Amino acid sequence: AKNSTLPELRTAAILPIRGKQIDPSCIALEPLGKKRVIDWVLQSSLKSNCIERVVVSTPDMDIIDYLTEHYLGQVDIHHRDYSLASISETNLKLTLLNVMHHFNITHKFGAIMQLSISAPFMSDIYYDKALNTMRLMDVDFVIGAHVVDENHYNHDGTGLKVMGNNKYLGGLIIEKKHLYKQIPGVLLIRGSHLNSDENILSGQVAHIEIDEKSALTIRTDFDLNVAIALVEHGYFSE
Repeated sequence: AKNSTLPELRTAAILPIRGKQIDPSCIALEPLGKKRVIDWVLQSSLKSNCIERVVVSTPDMDIIDYLTEHYLGQVDIHHRDYSLASISETNLKLTLLNVMHHFNITHKFGAIMQLSISAPFMSDIYYDKALNTMRLMDVDFVIGAHVVDENHYNHDGTGLKVMGNNKYLGGLIIEKKHLYKQIPGVLLIRGSHLNSDENILSGQVAHIEIDEKSALTIRTDFDLNVAIALVEHGYFSE
């Protein structure tokens, strides 16, 4: 991740987890192969060349106990207030800022990588790619993304209208008309942008394209069962 021709940008990673008391569907401690879901996320982030510090922010004591037992000295634990654990972008920003101030990260790190428990298979190479993209393009934040090649439509009040490129209409595939889907697990935010009055997902954005395996996300019981089956069949190495 280090390149002498680009400006240095020290990076810390924060993994916010609400836990089952607030979110009964939380998968952090669910078994996934020989590990738990949280292990996949943390072990990938700890392998990264660019992430210097990893913090887990949660109000859940079961998760805190697990981290204390298995990651003491490797991961910092932030016992988050329940008031900051609801589902909203505002509370996400407040949580990230709260962690930064609590651990005095604000003045030490120029960028924050927000990890996601729903993306346990994210490869550490994408953390490095996101950082180098931010350093090269001088943007406010970098997302992981997939080009959407299915047909998408919006309703304009009179009926459905095609959004972006539609490959079944023929003609050239124009990049500026592509639709992109954000992939959780790689959201790199410049510290100055996070400390501004702007929303997190405003300002200048760049993206890196995520491969299909790393982009696999777990949001439902069905997704979790699919992930378990893929691990059991050797699609992901433990």
